[in-house]
Amino acid sequence: HQKQRLVGRTELVLKTTVDGWLNLRLTAAGFEWEHLGSYRHTRLKVVSSSNKCVAMNAFRDLLRDQGPVDYAEGTRNDFASFAKRLFN
Repeated sequence: HQKQRLVGRTELVLKTTVDGWLNLRLTAAGFEWEHLGSYRHTRLKVVSSSNKCVAMNAFRDLLRDQGPVDYAEGTRNDFASFAKRLFN
């Protein structure tokens, strides 16, 4: 099994139950989010997907649990690990 290293931005795109998609990004400048009409508007390569359903309260708890973690590229807590922790 060969590992592939992807370099670039990390975004998490979630389908909402109402209308559209929630795009979450963790960058060196901080946490950013926006509403999208389609996941295709990110123009990023999709490297992983999941059909996991998460209740809003549970998702809010998952985000809150990320607060104490210091994320920085080049560390074991790189930006991609933010998205991975939400779904592991």
